[in-house]
Amino acid sequence: MNAMNQLFHCNVCGQEVRVVRPGPGALYCCGEAMVPVEEADEDKSEESE
Repeated sequence: MNAMNQLFHCNVCGQEVRVVRPGPGALYCCGEAMVPVEEADEDKSEESE
């Protein structure tokens, strides 16, 4: 379930989306599931190490 004001990021194009109506399901952009910003930040820090 997506939470109110949760931020999602597209790893393909960089688009970011903030949830204004929480609910079930996944957000998709560029044919791939968007990731919560916290997870996207963790992925970037792992790549830089």
